[in-house]
Amino acid sequence: MWNEEEGIWLDYDYSNNKQRPYFYASNIAPLWAGCWDPTPSGVDTVVHKVMDYLESSQSTRYHLLLVVPTYLLLVSYSFLIG
Repeated sequence: MWNEEEGIWLDYDYSNNKQRPYFYASNIAPLWAGCWDPTPSGVDTVVHKVMDYLESSQSTRYHLLLVVPTYLLLVSYSFLIG
């Protein structure tokens, strides 16, 4: 489902009735499949928002490896220190 605030399609958690705010490769599937407004203004809006989201989610940090991560879940291991 498109999330205007995030500027990306987010997976939906039916068990908890809310969108999942994590990066998954499926977040960009509608862009690849062409399931969105293909008008010139739609292209500008959607593509720019998706690119901004990809950069802010740090999913593009793997671009030199020529891969798209399947998901990103940032976990803190601070409980292991000290």
